[in-house]
Amino acid sequence: MNKVLRKKILKTIRPIYELAKKNRVTANVMFFFLESINGIFSYLYNFKKPNFLYKVKDREFYTDKLVIISVAFNNVDLIRKQIELSSVYFSEDYIFVVADNSNNLLKRKELRNLCISRDVCYVDLPKNLRMQPSLSHGLALNWLFYNFIKPLQPGSFGFIDHDIFPLSKINILDKLKNVSFYGLKQERSNDYLNAWYLWAGFCFFKFSKLKNKKINFSPVVIFDWSGYFRLDTGGGNFKNIYKKIPISDCLFSNYKHNKDDSEKIDEWLHLRKASFKSNKDLNSLLEKF
Repeated sequence: MNKVLRKKILKTIRPIYELAKKNRVTANVMFFFLESINGIFSYLYNFKKPNFLYKVKDREFYTDKLVIISVAFNNVDLIRKQIELSSVYFSEDYIFVVADNSNNLLKRKELRNLCISRDVCYVDLPKNLRMQPSLSHGLALNWLFYNFIKPLQPGSFGFIDHDIFPLSKINILDKLKNVSFYGLKQERSNDYLNAWYLWAGFCFFKFSKLKNKKINFSPVVIFDWSGYFRLDTGGGNFKNIYKKIPISDCLFSNYKHNKDDSEKIDEWLHLRKASFKSNKDLNSLLEKF
């Protein structure tokens, strides 16, 4: 579906969507329908084969290691900088993986060549049909769990966005030593409902705690007859994972929002809107910290 047609369809159905939300019965029916469609998309996408894999080793290699997966999207400079910093701040127990979710074929080629030239593990994800960023990201993470993480069975794994950079030596394995989950906590609530989850752009897990669970990193709408709210990418795990675990089994990262709209997450820096910055500007921002 091209962008022009998609915009016309969304413009047409938007008033219907807004009207349906005003009534609890129609809202529940609508959200059930939309969540079912998202579930079907994710289920079918998980059967797709990767376009290309580079430097993926046998399962035994990953047994006691932490696999950190950065989901790339149309930006070579950000991944280049992550690769540079990962070589400085990641220890030998960490495997850095670039998973390419780009919708620009030229950028995919550039990212593939970059990873091969730097000898970095690279996964060229299947073509993603979801155009909305959060839905596209959620599909990519679900595919990676079921088709990459689960077959390899690493000791631990985690996802980061392509615009998050380590600023010093990291020790995520140490953070996961006494807990099963670590990351940036997100919360949503209204007068009737409340939920929390780990943001999909910075979340880490002991694989043993998830290997037999139904995993869903997609954004979802949590709803019942009393109300509803939307959880962003990663929120789909609320019902099957986070709702059922003691909160003491999760370590939440420290968070600080900076004046320049960047965010400090423990030993990492999240440069919001970094995709729109040049490589020179990117280096300049990182040098400040």
